[in-house]
Amino acid sequence: GKTFGDVITGLGEASAIGIRHSDGTVNITPPVETPIVEGDQIIAIAKDDDKILWAGDSSDLSGVKSLTQVGDRSNANPDKILIIGWSPMAKQVVLELGNFGVPGSTALVFAQTSKVTADELKGLETTNLTVTAKGTTGDIDELIEVINSQEFNHIVIFGYRGKTITPAESDALTLLTMLEVNYVKNLPGSQVANARVIAEIQDSNNVDLARVVVVDDLVVSDRLGSLMMAQLSETPGLYNVFEELFGPAGTFLSSKPVQSYVPLNVETTFAHLVAAGRNRGEVVIGYRQPEASDPTNPTVGIRVNPAKSTVLTPTDGTYAIVIGPLE
Repeated sequence: GKTFGDVITGLGEASAIGIRHSDGTVNITPPVETPIVEGDQIIAIAKDDDKILWAGDSSDLSGVKSLTQVGDRSNANPDKILIIGWSPMAKQVVLELGNFGVPGSTALVFAQTSKVTADELKGLETTNLTVTAKGTTGDIDELIEVINSQEFNHIVIFGYRGKTITPAESDALTLLTMLEVNYVKNLPGSQVANARVIAEIQDSNNVDLARVVVVDDLVVSDRLGSLMMAQLSETPGLYNVFEELFGPAGTFLSSKPVQSYVPLNVETTFAHLVAAGRNRGEVVIGYRQPEASDPTNPTVGIRVNPAKSTVLTPTDGTYAIVIGPLE
C-alpha cells in the first residue's frame, strides 16, 4: 500500500530514486503517487546494502511544501561555453549538451592543431547549440586571449588523447591550462570572472595536484570509468539506470539553490528538505554547505545520504543535490 512518495521519505539513511519493475523497465523519479506493487524493486543510493532500511512512517511530512516549483526553461538564458582541448569523449559531451541545452547556446572549441584534425571537429551542430572551432599552436598568450574574448559562463577543459601524447603529458597540459584559466578569472574586469570551470584529469594519481588549482568540478576519467564498471559487474540491471541518468533525456543529477526548497537561516532537518523536494517532483539525495567548502578539496561540505534526522541550517550558498527534471 506504499507509494514512491512514501519511500522517498521513509528510508532512514538511503535515497530512493526510482523503481525497477518486474519486466525490467526502469523509472527514475516517477510521480510520487506511483504505487509500489508486487515484483517492483526500489532503486536507491546508499553507502551499503545494509543501509537501505525502512525507518518508519513519515506522515508528519505529508504536508510539507517547497518554496518554489520546478521552473519553465523557456526563459532560461542561452549558455556560452568555451571548450579547451579535445578528445572523442569531448565530442560526445558536446552532442549531449546540444541535445538538452538552452536554444541559442554557443560553444567555442579551442584546440591545438598538432593534436586535433579538422575532421575530428565535424558533425558537432545540434538544434540547440552552435559550435565554432579555433585552432592554436599551444601558445599561452593565445590561450589567455581566447579565455577572455567573450563572457563565457562555462569553461570545460578536456585532456588530449592519442598516440602522440601520454596521459601524464595530457594531464600536465590540463593543469597548465587550469592555472591560466584561474589567472584570467582573477584579472580586473575579467569577462569570465563568474564562469564555472570543469576540468578532466585522466590519471587519478594526479588528482591531489589538480586540486591545488581552484576549479569548480574535476572529472577523473579513469576512476569514474572503473567505478561504473564495478557497479555494473555487481548489478547488471544498473545499466538502464545509468542510461536514464546520464542520457540527454529523462532525469538529471544537479545542484540547486536550497532557498527553492526551505527558508534560509532557519534550522530544519534533512527529512524536511527531502519532503520539500518531493513536492517539486524531485528526489533530494544530499546537500552542500558553503561555509565548509575547500577549493583544494571539492568534496568538503558535501553530504550525500545523511540520516533523515540530520539537522542543518541552510544559508545563502547552500545547494540541494537533487535528481529530477532539468530547469
